[in-house]
Amino acid sequence: GLTVHIRFPGDPAPETHHLEITVREQCFCPEERYFSYIHVKNLSFTKAGSGFPPPQRGILSTNRGNHWIIEDCKVLHANGAGADIGFQCPNSYSLQPRGGHLVRRCEFSYCGIVGLTGTTGNSETHYYDSQQESILVEDCRFIDDCWQPFEGLIENASFKMHRLKNSMVINNFFSGAQNGCGIWCDANNENLVVAGNVLLHTKQTYGSIFLEASNDSLHIRHNIAIDSKQNHENGGNGIYSHTCEDIKTFRNICLGCENHGIVHHWHEVQRIDGGSGSTGYGFDTFDNIVADCTHLVMLATTHCEVDRNIYGSHSEQAPLRIVQPRSWLDLKHWQKNLGFDLNAKVADITYSVNDDETAMTLTIDGKEFSIDFAADVAPQIDNILAALSV
Repeated sequence: GLTVHIRFPGDPAPETHHLEITVREQCFCPEERYFSYIHVKNLSFTKAGSGFPPPQRGILSTNRGNHWIIEDCKVLHANGAGADIGFQCPNSYSLQPRGGHLVRRCEFSYCGIVGLTGTTGNSETHYYDSQQESILVEDCRFIDDCWQPFEGLIENASFKMHRLKNSMVINNFFSGAQNGCGIWCDANNENLVVAGNVLLHTKQTYGSIFLEASNDSLHIRHNIAIDSKQNHENGGNGIYSHTCEDIKTFRNICLGCENHGIVHHWHEVQRIDGGSGSTGYGFDTFDNIVADCTHLVMLATTHCEVDRNIYGSHSEQAPLRIVQPRSWLDLKHWQKNLGFDLNAKVADITYSVNDDETAMTLTIDGKEFSIDFAADVAPQIDNILAALSV
């Protein structure tokens, strides 16, 4: 019918609430598809009723265009998707160019399902072999996204992109994702760098950072993940991957994770993406600081190199683990049986984040360090490790 019935929690009188209703799905979207070389700057888009993906139709949309620059914009209070810069739906067929987008200094906040998203669609190849190249997302803010309680859509994250190649997700700030990851790079990613990001207070079924089903030249480095919580008794990891290989996890800080600080999971069910499954090999893990987690590190197999990590407190025994062959170990047997972390440190690690979430204090064996989230965190982490002679 034409009547909307609204019932407020606790059944209060409607006049005690301020209510806004919109029937507008999108705020900015080209009428025609595939426009290229568009510059969107210094605009705000807010309070539109975008639907739940798929399709991924944001209140700001490139409508399957390529080579856009989106900078200094705000995308706020979307019902479903905030902004989409991909092909909107996996089964969208087109031979048009993909990717080439630059997204800088934008804010994607209070978006119900996902803040910034994009998938590849189909071209002359199968969807599972398609990719989008040369996407840069940097210096953006993502606050209190994923408030819709529908993580079962498997599209929920502040940032979720599919099938990235030669791309970077760097120096972004995330806080308060309620039913989704901070960063989720989904399937067949290649030559991808996720670096310098700060992720606070995410609640999800995977991890604050999640890489999925990808096999070639992946780098997770100089990120900070704090207070990663489980959702529906799953997730709560700082850095997480599954059905992947060849991920280099270097110089990250993972603190206060309800499950693992770092986990690269693998199982025998093969997922074919980019023409190949995965081995679980190549999860090289160096110079990370992990503390105040239930478990510290879990790796898919022993076919990797691990050293110079700094480990703090953990609430469960045998905090260092291998999926295949199944091994749950303490540091002594991690070193003895696997030759891992021969130069690791065990330290007394405490930390705090200031009230406005602009900085943190990290204390390691009595040495106090400050990290300014508004500045580039990579050199600050390098300076901490240098001071600790790692």
